[in-house]
Amino acid sequence: MASRYEKEDSKRRILSACVQLFIEKGYQKTTTVEILKKAGVTPSTFYNIYHTKGSILTELTEFMFGNQFDIAAQLLQDPDILQFHQRYRCFHHF
Repeated sequence: MASRYEKEDSKRRILSACVQLFIEKGYQKTTTVEILKKAGVTPSTFYNIYHTKGSILTELTEFMFGNQFDIAAQLLQDPDILQFHQRYRCFHHF
């Protein structure tokens, strides 16, 4: 059984490989075999972490949007940003 460190390292390599491949080839044209090869993991390791290629895309999307929402929340707590918002009403949805 793989240690937690090995699993996290494999997950990081898979995500890194996917980002590179998705940018280079696009999501649809990237195959699971290419991901395995670029990440240097076995099919069993891949499927123990991610059940499908789509689950990787979901995790990447959640990570990216999660960071954006965190940044927006931090900006809204900044007094200078709040003053700008009150003055110019540029953030109508907040």
